[in-house]
Amino acid sequence: MKKIGYIGLGKMGRNMVERLLGKGWSIVAYDALPANVALAAELGAEGVVSPQAVVEHLSSPRLIWIMVPHQAVDEVLAQVTPYLQAGDTVVDGGN
Repeated sequence: MKKIGYIGLGKMGRNMVERLLGKGWSIVAYDALPANVALAAELGAEGVVSPQAVVEHLSSPRLIWIMVPHQAVDEVLAQVTPYLQAGDTVVDGGN
């Protein structure tokens, strides 16, 4: 099964998660707003409590999609980068 981490579950992120789930992807999802994580979980994603938890719930090589406002990208990258390994990929979908 294809598995992806998704950080940022606002309107665009939530819609992407819903579409990916519909295409058979397994998703580990995080957002700063717990209500957005709960909604993603209702759609079928595995909701987690932090960006670090997204990394921890994926097997290497990891694929993580970040869909956050441009002002938050560096902060999110700083939170996940220490836990990444060679071969992992982070995609910034917002820029």
